[in-house]
Amino acid sequence: MTTALIIIDMQADMQARLDAGRDCVNGDADAKITRLAAGFRAAGLPVIHVRHADADPSSPFHPDQPGHQPMACDVARHGGQGRRPRLRPAGPVRHRYLQGVDAPNVRVSASGGVVEVRFILNPFACHAELEEAAILTFTGCRMWRFGATNDEGWFRGQCRYSGHAPRWGEFYELSGEDALEPVPSDWAPASGHGIRHFLFYFRDNTFECFAEDWALMRYPPTGLSA
Repeated sequence: MTTALIIIDMQADMQARLDAGRDCVNGDADAKITRLAAGFRAAGLPVIHVRHADADPSSPFHPDQPGHQPMACDVARHGGQGRRPRLRPAGPVRHRYLQGVDAPNVRVSASGGVVEVRFILNPFACHAELEEAAILTFTGCRMWRFGATNDEGWFRGQCRYSGHAPRWGEFYELSGEDALEPVPSDWAPASGHGIRHFLFYFRDNTFECFAEDWALMRYPPTGLSA
């Protein structure tokens, strides 16, 4: 007998009803299913996704309608069980400005599904003026964390992605199966539903989040106090 986790009908239309204030039996179902699915995948056990599809084109559950899409907890993962994810720089050009950030005065603020990370750019590692500041804004954020590990811990192999990320001090987007996703215990919830996993190693801390998208704004030395 094979043990498997079956996730049924966790679809975007259901999330829209929750966002509209509809009563529900378990408001934490999304987060609990996410953790449960991660545990099954880490153990090498199958996770099966079952979604309702309606043949009526006007139905929110028709395959062509947004309501048919999976909630964040119901997104299928491919590429094997229990694997580490692929890490790549998060952006074809803009990530160049973020490389080697050595700013100790990093501040993180969250409101709803928007999370802002403020910091001073390192002029010795990227094209920036002295004391030039930046805000990295994540929209549609589902959860985020800001804490260990610092640069020394990363080089000593204390970060769960040490030896896997090409280099410390860069801004990454992770993709693929990630058995290590549920390891941190300090995730802070947010009101978005993003499923893209972003990771940024600063000098003294690590920031990561699940969001829909990100944007970077730079400010002259007198334009923003980070």
